[in-house]
Formats: sequence, structure tokens, C-alpha cells
Amino acid sequence: AALLLLISSSVIAQPPNPLIPRSFSYPTETRAASVFASGLSGPFGLVFDSADNLYVAEETAGRVSQVTTGGGVSTYASGLPGASGVAFDTGGVLTVSDDTYDLFKVPALETLTPFITGAGLSNPNAFDFDSAGNIYIANTGGFLSKFDSAGTLIDLTLADGLNYPQGVVVDEPNGIVFVAESNGKIHSVDM
Repeated sequence: AALLLLISSSVIAQPPNPLIPRSFSYPTETRAASVFASGLSGPFGLVFDSADNLYVAEETAGRVSQVTTGGGVSTYASGLPGASGVAFDTGGVLTVSDDTYDLFKVPALETLTPFITGAGLSNPNAFDFDSAGNIYIANTGGFLSKFDSAGTLIDLTLADGLNYPQGVVVDEPNGIVFVAESNGKIHSVDM
């Protein structure tokens, strides 16, 4: 008996297999970087205000510096051991995290107001706000915390088991918080 094998010329599309390694090409063009500000001591977190001034958390110096659009640098807040994260809340007030496991509001030049203290945070070095003023905090102890706009704890471990998280950004339209780890992974966490 003869076996008849019929081969179709059409191909059924298959979804990409996430287990198959992908290769990517990157532009080979290089661009020169220019120095915008210098004299900073361990710059870590960065954020712009509405006037395009840059605020820099200087971890080594324990301060936040303001860098004007012309590159002039001045101290905006000091007395922050290990200043690491900076962001503006929904009211436009600068918020800073430091290595003492606390977060501070800086409503005016050199004015530190405790915001979240003694709450079980573990070196909160990055955070972001949603439009309701809730704050999502990456703790280098390996977890993501959520507090309301008044600094009241909502969830100390909104996500746990993270590897030295270094960055946070809220994607509010999609209800997701992205957390970057030092090991090259980015996690998505439901808000």
C-alpha cells in the first residue's frame, strides 16, 4: 500500500515562544555626552520640577541639590544620611528617601518634614506616586510597599522576594507598578 502525503503551501501562524532566545540589534552610532553639572557627591535619584530645575539626591553627601537649567548647583536640603530617592508628590512637594529607613517632605528650601518614619521600611531608595497621592516604595530589603497620601501604611509587602529593587514607576492607566531590580529584571505588580 502506498502512503499518500499531502503538504499544504499555507503556513499556520504560531505565537512566538517566550523560551526561544531572541537576538536584538542595537544602533552602533555613539553620541558624545556633555557634563551638565559637576561637583556632586554620589548622585543617585533625579527628578525635574515644573520649571525644569533638576533635583539630585546625593547619597554620599546626605543632601538634595538643585541644578538650574544653566547648570548652577546649590543645596536644596541637607541632613539626609544616604539620600537616594526623590520625587514630587501630587501637590508638587519634593519627597526624599534616605538610608535611615525614612521618607521626608521638603516643602521649602532646607525644610525637612518627616513623612514616613518607623514603618518597617528597609532602605527605601526609589519610589513613585499615583494620581491619588499613594506612594509605592522599593525597599532594598527585597519588597515593594504602598502608603496613602498621608503616609499611612496600606501594604508593607505589596510585592516580596525582589532582588535589591532600584527603581519604581507607576503605570496608572494599566493599574501596574513596575519595579527594576539590580539583577537586570523588571517586575510588574498590580496596584
